[in-house]
Amino acid sequence: MNSTHIVIIGSGLGGLASGVLLASEGFRVTILEKNKAPGGCLRSDTQNGFRFNFGAEIITAPFLFDQLFEKAGRNRKDYFEFQPFDPVFQAIFPGGRRFAFFNDPAMTSQMNGLFSPADQASFLTYCEENDKVFNEIFFDTYASPLSAAPLFPWGKRFPGWNNAELANRLEGEEIRRLFNCWPLLAGGNPKESSNLDRVIPAIFNRWGAWIPVGGMKTLVDALVSLFLESGGEIFYETEVQELQIFNRRVSGVRLSDGSIQHADIVLSNADVLTTSLNLIDSDQTRYADTERAKKLEPGTSVFVYHLGLNCILEEKLSLAGNNFIFPEKYEGFLTELFEYKQLSADPFFLLRVPSKNDPYASPPGCQSLSVVAPVPNLSGKIEWAQASFRFRNRILDLIQPYFLTDLRTHMIFETFMDPHQLEEKNGSYLGAAFSIRPGNYHRPISRFPHRSGDIRNLYYVGAGTHPGPFVPGVLLGVNLAVKAIKEDFSSE
Repeated sequence: MNSTHIVIIGSGLGGLASGVLLASEGFRVTILEKNKAPGGCLRSDTQNGFRFNFGAEIITAPFLFDQLFEKAGRNRKDYFEFQPFDPVFQAIFPGGRRFAFFNDPAMTSQMNGLFSPADQASFLTYCEENDKVFNEIFFDTYASPLSAAPLFPWGKRFPGWNNAELANRLEGEEIRRLFNCWPLLAGGNPKESSNLDRVIPAIFNRWGAWIPVGGMKTLVDALVSLFLESGGEIFYETEVQELQIFNRRVSGVRLSDGSIQHADIVLSNADVLTTSLNLIDSDQTRYADTERAKKLEPGTSVFVYHLGLNCILEEKLSLAGNNFIFPEKYEGFLTELFEYKQLSADPFFLLRVPSKNDPYASPPGCQSLSVVAPVPNLSGKIEWAQASFRFRNRILDLIQPYFLTDLRTHMIFETFMDPHQLEEKNGSYLGAAFSIRPGNYHRPISRFPHRSGDIRNLYYVGAGTHPGPFVPGVLLGVNLAVKAIKEDFSSE
């Protein structure tokens, strides 16, 4: 075994995947997790027989998990299985008009009545152009180190095909909103849409949408088992308070109980903004990472609401497993969220019906619902101690019209998570759900590199690092971080 000791802060997807790869390479790896259980943004919970996810809901590019297990000398299928589902999501607009997004663009085109002939042609052209440049976007830009990643590998060939301009080519207002909403799903403003956002629908078209059989907890448990089998160790309820830095070299971490955990390398899977602004003591020494973090804006937070009901719900219109609910005054919602940092009375939100994709998400004869609504992060002036329950009531009022069954009468379980709880549980800076706010068309890459700018032996991984949030982005970033560590320590 390599005598080099690596401490990883956090057991989210980035921390576990990095731990697996580094332990498999022979490094001595210790993961420190402040919560009682692993998972981070993949955290799921089972209460009263209902299984809920508090983060990621969809797995795409599942081959990245196959590669991870193969590098550790294992077969992913021996640990858990993936189950596909379609459509990926359904958009529901005021008045009940619907649009279903399928893995296959041809199916999306055929199954939706909202397209005019011109819109249909524009959509298919968009998918074709995305497919032509997908490998460059995903494997060159996303899978290359930040310093080497080309910002606009397709810019000269397709100068007008960023998301905002695509939306303007589509005639229907509803379709324009739908195909320009991708940044909103990563904490950013659709009015600042980046060309890089095009990769999101392209990923679904290339590799489909999946869930782990048994829920996200099955996936997390498999990663923990793989990490331990690879020789790693993990400690729960062990919170890191500060990085130990001497002469611009990290030497370990100080824990909340005052003890020191020494390390040759520290890899932080905690939010990169939290790490740079809260764990690095820059009172006497100015570090580049801290100064950079001060200039970056955290993205939006989310309000997550789960409820379990003692019956099978009767729907007024057919719902999919994942439903994007667009408000009547969508532009007003964006203004309230991004400019005024206020809670909207009529927000955009995701309504999930887990049983549509996972029949074992609820006890027999019961059904669950989940709502995820973008809300301002804690830089706003919302008093969440009072606002959370009021917003919960508003969410219930907004989803009730989609069902004939009275939700309040049949509710037997509920729980919700607001930005304060997100900050506490996940360590997200200001409760931002996806770390750094995404860049725009002129500044597409705003994420951190995986190697610290001026603190030796300190590395970062997770949603705030290049290439960004979503499961494929984190896993691609893990490969880059591990590669950087191996390069640095093979040359010493």
